[in-house]
Amino acid sequence: MVSRDDYLVGWVCALPIEVAATKATLDCIHDNLPPNQNADDGNSYIFGSLQGHNVVLAYPSSGVYGKTSVAGAVAHLHTSFKSLRYILMVGIAGGVPDTKEDVRLGDVVVSKSIDGRPGVIQYDVNRERAEDQHTRAREVNQPTPLLLTTIGKAETATIFNESKMPQFISEIVRKEPVLFACPGPEQDVLFEPDYDHIASETEESGCNECNPDKIRPRKPRDIQDPVVHYGVIASGHRLIRHGATRDKLTHDQCVLCLDTEAAGLEDAAQYLVIRGICDYADSHSSKLWHAYAAVAAAAYAKEFLSLIPTVSKTIPLAANTPAEAAPVLDALLLTRPEVDRKSLIALKGRRVDGTCEWLIQHPRYQEWLSCVNPPVLWISGGPGKGKTMLAIYITEVLQPEVEAAGNVLLYYFCSNRNKNQNTALTIMRGIIHQWISLQPYLARYIKKSFDTVEIVKYTVSNFTLLWNAFLTLLRQTKSSQVICVLDGLDECEKGSLGQLLRAVGNYLSHPGEDARTRLKFILLSRPKPAILESSLGQYQRIKLDESDAGISDDVERYIFANVAELASEQNLSGEMVAQVQQALLAGADGTFLWVGFVANELEGRNWAQIKELLQCVPKGLGGIDDKEALVPILQWVVLAARPLTVDELTVAAGIRPSGTLTATQVTMSLLRLCGLLVKIEGGVVNLVHESAKEFFQSSQVNIRGISMFYVTQDAHRALMRTCLAHVERGYKTPGSVHEKSRQHPLLHYASQYWPVHFQHAEDVIDKQSEFCRPVLLV
Repeated sequence: MVSRDDYLVGWVCALPIEVAATKATLDCIHDNLPPNQNADDGNSYIFGSLQGHNVVLAYPSSGVYGKTSVAGAVAHLHTSFKSLRYILMVGIAGGVPDTKEDVRLGDVVVSKSIDGRPGVIQYDVNRERAEDQHTRAREVNQPTPLLLTTIGKAETATIFNESKMPQFISEIVRKEPVLFACPGPEQDVLFEPDYDHIASETEESGCNECNPDKIRPRKPRDIQDPVVHYGVIASGHRLIRHGATRDKLTHDQCVLCLDTEAAGLEDAAQYLVIRGICDYADSHSSKLWHAYAAVAAAAYAKEFLSLIPTVSKTIPLAANTPAEAAPVLDALLLTRPEVDRKSLIALKGRRVDGTCEWLIQHPRYQEWLSCVNPPVLWISGGPGKGKTMLAIYITEVLQPEVEAAGNVLLYYFCSNRNKNQNTALTIMRGIIHQWISLQPYLARYIKKSFDTVEIVKYTVSNFTLLWNAFLTLLRQTKSSQVICVLDGLDECEKGSLGQLLRAVGNYLSHPGEDARTRLKFILLSRPKPAILESSLGQYQRIKLDESDAGISDDVERYIFANVAELASEQNLSGEMVAQVQQALLAGADGTFLWVGFVANELEGRNWAQIKELLQCVPKGLGGIDDKEALVPILQWVVLAARPLTVDELTVAAGIRPSGTLTATQVTMSLLRLCGLLVKIEGGVVNLVHESAKEFFQSSQVNIRGISMFYVTQDAHRALMRTCLAHVERGYKTPGSVHEKSRQHPLLHYASQYWPVHFQHAEDVIDKQSEFCRPVLLV
C-alpha cells in the first residue's frame, strides 16, 4: 500500500477551479490515505500520480484565498508529508501587460530570477485608496538547483519546438470541454490603465458598459497556444485591481504577474510558482479566463514534472538508501543521458538496418572490448560522418552485455544544441547522476559533498571535486568494470575539455594498486581541436574518414532507405527512384550530413519539385541575388549560442531600413530567401534542421559559388566583436539594466555570450588588441 513517504511532490492550490484543473491533469487519482495523526492539519488532500511521480495536492479546506490560508496549507503539508522534495504552487494570477514579454490572458508565468532580481518578491499595500497604494518589495529565497535546472530544460524544449504543453492542454480540456474551454483571443481585452471599469447590473455582461475607445490596440499573435514567460512574480496579502498601481509596480520591479499566494511563505527554496494569467489585475477583471488559465498552469506543471527523473522508493537495498540518494541526485541533475539518447533518436530517426554494424566487427573495437589494454578507443571523424548514431548504437549494443555481467555503462552526449551542457562539469554531473541512479547505495560514500546548499554549490561548480567523487564511486562499486561512452567531445568547451582529458589520462596512467574496477572509455569526436590529438593520439583509434571504416556502405544504405521511403510516399517510378538515388550518391561525399539535409527537404514534394530541388541543393544558395546581405544573417543563425529573436537578429546583423520597410521587415524578407534553411516560430529564428548547422561549417559549402557562406573561426571573431560593441554601447547608456535592454535589444545576448564566440575564435584573435576596449578595462 502507498504510504505518506511515497509522495515526493507537493502541489498547492488555493481556489476550487485550480483544484479542478489539477484533478483533470493527474494521470490517475489514488485512494485516500489513512487519516493524518496531526489534528491541526486543516488541509484537504487529493493523491495521484503524474508523469511517474506520486503527487499530493493540498488546498485550504476553508476556501479563504490569500496569504494566511495558502501559507498555512503549505506548513501543514510539510508537517504531514516529510518526504517531499519540492512543492509546486500552481494557480492563477493577474498579468502585467505592456512589458517586452507581452503577457496575454491564458499565458503562463513561471518564477525565475532575471537580471539579478529574485523570481518572487513580496509587496505590501500601505494605503486604502487604490490610486495612492505604495508597494514595498522584499525577495523570497531562490529555488533549488533541481528546480532551476528543470526550468532550463523546459525553456529549451520550447525553443526547439519540443514542448508538449499544447497536447496536455487539449487532453485536459477534452475531459471538461464546457468548463475548461479557451474563451478565445477576441475575449482578451486590455483597457488603458487609468480607465476604470463601468459596472453594470449583472456581472455576466462584463465590460459591455465600458468605453471601447479606451481599449488598447495590440498586434494579434501568430499562434493561439499559451506562451510561457519566465520572470518576476509579485505576491502580496491583497489582490491588486487597479491598472495604474499594477503598472507602477511593474516599472519598479519588472514584474510579470501579481498574486497573493506566495506572500506568506517563510522559505521558498523548495517552491516553484506557476501562474496562469486570468486577468490584467485591473478593475475590468472577471472570471471568464479563470478556468482556462488554471488549465494552462497545470499543463506547464505536468511538462515540468516530465523533465524531472523519478526517484523510486522501492529499491531493493538498505532501507535508508533512497533517502541518501535523493539529495545527491537532486543536486547533480542537469541532464539525464538516457533521456538525451531517446531525444537524439527522435531527432535523427532510428538507425537504418545494417548501418553501424561494421563497428563491432572492427579489429580495434574487438581488441578494446576483449582486453584490459588499451583502456581507450577513440573514434574520430569529420562533420556528418554519423558519430552520434554510432555512439547510440554502441550504447545499445553494450548495455545488455554490461548489465548481464553486473557491470556499469555510463554515457553522455555533448551537443551544439545546448552550449550550457558542453563542459567537463556537466559531463561529470551527468555520468555521476546516471551512476547513482543505477547503484543508489553508492550515494552514502559521497553524500558529505552534498550536505548543505552552500556545499552543493561548491561541489557542482568544481571539476576536481566531481572527479574525486567519480573516483570514490569507482573504488566503492561492487562492479568489476565501468565503461564510459562520451560523444561529441569536440563540442566541449575548450578549457574544461583539457581538464577532463588530463584527469582521464592521469588516472589511466596511474590507476593505483588497489584499483579493483577497470575503467574503460569509448570517445567520439571530430579530429580537432588539437588537444584531442595530443591527449588521445596514444590510444587505439578508428578514423571514420578513412576508406576502410565502413562509412561509405552505411551512407549508401542510408540513401537507399530514404529514397525507398520517399518513393512509397510519392508513388515514384523505378526510373524516378534511380534518378534520386544517383543524385544523392553523387552529392553525399561520404557523409550522412548532406543526405539527411536534402532528404528532409524532399518530403511532401511532387516529382517536379523534387527534380528542381535536386538541381539546386547544395548549390541553390548560388542562385540568390543578394548573397552579401544573407551572409551576416546566416552567420548569426548558425553560430549563435542560442536562437535569436527577429529583433535581436536584425540588430546583430546590422540590418538597416530600406525605403518604406523597417529594419525588421527587411530582415524578414531576407529570411524568406532562406526558405529551405530557417523557420520563425514565436518570433524566434531557428534552422529548420540541426544538420544545417553542421552543413554550413563543413567543407561541402567551401566551394565555388557559395563559399561566402562557409562559416569559420573568423565568423566567430566577427560575432564576438559585434557583441563587445553592443556591450560598450550599453555600458555608456544611462539608466537601469532593464532600460538599457529596451534601447539595445542585443545587450542581453552580447553580455552573456561574447565569451562563447571568443572561445571558438581564440586561435585567430590577437588578444592584446581585441581586449583594449574601455569596457573591458574597468
